[in-house]
Amino acid sequence: MINIFFVPGMFGSTIEYVLKNYTKDFSSIDGEILSDGSMHSYEKYFHPNTKHKLDDAKNFIADDAIITLVYPFENMHFNEIIKKYRELCTLDSNFNILLYANNLNECELNILFQYYKIVVGLNAGLSLFTVPKGINRWNKSYTSWKDLQRWEYREWFSIFYPTWTSEWRDSKKFIDDNFLTISNKEFLTNPEKWTDKIINHCYLQKTNDFTDFFSEWKNKQQYIIDKFNTIEMIITSVLDDTELSWCELTIIEEAIIQQKLRANGYELMCDGLNDFPCNSGELKNLIYTV
Repeated sequence: MINIFFVPGMFGSTIEYVLKNYTKDFSSIDGEILSDGSMHSYEKYFHPNTKHKLDDAKNFIADDAIITLVYPFENMHFNEIIKKYRELCTLDSNFNILLYANNLNECELNILFQYYKIVVGLNAGLSLFTVPKGINRWNKSYTSWKDLQRWEYREWFSIFYPTWTSEWRDSKKFIDDNFLTISNKEFLTNPEKWTDKIINHCYLQKTNDFTDFFSEWKNKQQYIIDKFNTIEMIITSVLDDTELSWCELTIIEEAIIQQKLRANGYELMCDGLNDFPCNSGELKNLIYTV
């Protein structure tokens, strides 16, 4: 049995799809890469993302199973998920893979993958990124993210996500040596290489070349990478005081920019800033050193 532990957006479903269609050890499945780059077009074998679903794991354990376990759950941390799963099956006798983030930069990249593939692609709304208690602390009258003004959500999320994503970076602390570990950026940069490593790790036999599949897959991810690169260019242009203009950003991209400026020693004059600047000169005029 193969267990893939991954944060949403970190390509666990892609790996399941490729193993089932490009090795002889599994029956192939129908599905395709959707226009947003996601693999939401096929039904996963067992894809627990809540404690209730995890409790049902015993019904899906089989030698030829690929189980894609999302972490963390809303009310269950990764170390608790691992502990619970060990009670349900013997991890030592299975092939285990962990997808994680090396650093905050890789977390920010994955936030964009979550935004475009889940918030937009599945029309899930910003509730994916919102902890109700955090919203209440901002304003006791607020009951959901929809109550916040744009500048309030940007400010709140820019402060919140570095702590929220720490579990993506710390998950390696809670696994055994028999796990194959892959960062989201490693897989994104060279999916062919890492899929071959997964196949070898799981003692599978590759039957078809997946070069064409990953060529299409990478092309359909590129727009998200371009969004992330734009964020990086904006930060560089502001810090270097060079001219740069950009198109309107999403609230999540704006929040990442605000946090990256904060990490470089600058705060944004954000009170009432519902219209984010679209050029480096205007943005430079709205920041100050801490």
